[in-house]
Amino acid sequence: MSESIREAIHRKLSGIDRLLADETAAGSVSVKVEVAKTTAHHRKGGGVFRAEVMLALPGGIIRVEEEGEDLYEILDAVKDMLAERVKQHKELRREREI
Repeated sequence: MSESIREAIHRKLSGIDRLLADETAAGSVSVKVEVAKTTAHHRKGGGVFRAEVMLALPGGIIRVEEEGEDLYEILDAVKDMLAERVKQHKELRREREI
């Protein structure tokens, strides 16, 4: 993986940190990011890319993935999906505590 892709992943996903403040205080949080070029049959676009993020939180695992021709658009979509799923997870935890 190139350094520019590694930096883009870090930059795109770093905003999720603030959503996880409560979760990290409650226990261990781990993140696994996988980015791959899945096929070369789209010669014009340089291939089809896939991004997957698995986030292990206290009380559950969140997994999101996306595929497309533009890696940076895929990273944006994954970030948005992950943020939404983290918010849902936090809301469910709050409801269970009540």
